[in-house]
Amino acid sequence: MTAPTGPTSRCKETVDVLYSFFYLQDGGQAWLDDDSTPPSPSGGNKLTATGKDWVSIVSEAQDHVAGIQLEAWPTAPPRQDDWEISEDFQVALTTGEVVPVGVTMGPSEEEIIVGPPGTYAGRVYSRGRQDTRNAREENLQIPDGLEQYLVQFWPA
Repeated sequence: MTAPTGPTSRCKETVDVLYSFFYLQDGGQAWLDDDSTPPSPSGGNKLTATGKDWVSIVSEAQDHVAGIQLEAWPTAPPRQDDWEISEDFQVALTTGEVVPVGVTMGPSEEEIIVGPPGTYAGRVYSRGRQDTRNAREENLQIPDGLEQYLVQFWPA
């Protein structure tokens, strides 16, 4: 099998990080069901937590604006080495339409269609984490977009 040449779609956005995490949410109504609640980040060294229609992503600091790029791929994309940290995950999506969500700020205006309803593999990358931590310690102000995320989805 040949390696994919690039994503089939992508979305670049910002997301409000509160309490040191944010969500990616499927755009359907499944979150109204009892079995579709946002997963709580588990702490430790985990970067993600998943539940039906949700991916929680853990940040290095709280109360700032991070940059995020979402990508949909037809198959597993090649790994990228120029990020500080990465983690693979798997998530079931009711509609396949994903949007970044701040914990108390609600969904962003941009969404990405990763594919039809189903189960997807994913990988999240992050960089700027050490710079974000340093900025928080030095002056309590974190410049918008200092912490960056790349989240890739493909059929499981």
